[in-house]
Amino acid sequence: ALELPKVKEELYLMDKDGWPVERKIELAAEPASILFHFRRNETETRYFPTIKYQNLRIEFMFKEAQIVSNKPAWLLLNDVLYFFDQDIEGKKLQPFLAKRYIAIPKSTEATYFEKFVAPLIEKHHVYAEGFEIKTEQYEAIPVVKVFYVDGGLSQIQLYFKYGEYIFPVENAHKVTVRLEKIADNYIFHRIKRSADWEKKQLNLLLALGLKKTSALFSNLEVTSADENPSYAAINWVNEHIETLEAAGFEIEQATGQKRFVFGASKIDLEVKESNDWFDINAVVWFGKYQIPFLSLKQHILHKRREFTLPDGEVAIIPEKWFSQYGSLFSLAEAGKNLKLKKHHIGLINDLAEDSLANITLERKLQRLNDFEDIA
Repeated sequence: ALELPKVKEELYLMDKDGWPVERKIELAAEPASILFHFRRNETETRYFPTIKYQNLRIEFMFKEAQIVSNKPAWLLLNDVLYFFDQDIEGKKLQPFLAKRYIAIPKSTEATYFEKFVAPLIEKHHVYAEGFEIKTEQYEAIPVVKVFYVDGGLSQIQLYFKYGEYIFPVENAHKVTVRLEKIADNYIFHRIKRSADWEKKQLNLLLALGLKKTSALFSNLEVTSADENPSYAAINWVNEHIETLEAAGFEIEQATGQKRFVFGASKIDLEVKESNDWFDINAVVWFGKYQIPFLSLKQHILHKRREFTLPDGEVAIIPEKWFSQYGSLFSLAEAGKNLKLKKHHIGLINDLAEDSLANITLERKLQRLNDFEDIA
């Protein structure tokens, strides 16, 4: 709403001959309100506004009223300067200073409803006859959508689901209108949105390391360096998947040839001591998928990031795993199972201290570690 200006001096209207104080002008004591009316029948739709001031309707058509400011609108009527409780442009009132209504023929109503009426309903109070305006409110869901670019910089897009409606993050209106036509009937769906809440979701993603690609576009990218920027967005989602899901985010991927797995990546290692060996049983988790750790041997040794799962989805092996587990595969004996000779106890200790894997040690092996610490 526009605040009432503080005017120390009195205001006057100049006459046509240049006399500066022909008539004194009073400032309205409070904002006026505007209601836009639409009346649709079989042949046309009539459109006109009404104005209320201090709960009383005031007549302004054919009263020699003047629009003295367009944005925001200021209306001079009967030596009173009115302002309004909504951010409205004066050009929306100008035609009605000398006209009762505007008629929109049925042949052009579809375009008119989409281009003019829908945006008007988003911002202003509207009363309609002959079509329906539905105000709807939903529990919103934030969605992170990953755009994979092979050989380029993958990006992330944030948008919001309100029921069946989808809105991008940069379009943070308090109300958004969607027009639906069923046979000869029009329904304007007036969806209430939470602009402050939407901004908080964006700020959360920025706090987790994303940055805007530019001031003009809504896409986000990962700030941390990755040796392969194609995987940067996917890795970011996987690293923060628990935080995102706890905050109510849904994860989606743009349509493409490759379908990637989104979820935390972890390894469960169980080390058992035999007479001459350490037997290592290990499984890998990519999100909800579990596979034998040994399946990654060639990928780890040859630093291949993409591992194709049985259902065709692609898991991205974290970069840290190559340095952490490369030695394990290099030193392990060849075979269907992972075996390490006992003099590689130091490697087992390194794995146990690392947070990348969950390590289970047999009690006999644990005592051997304790003995080395004492020695």
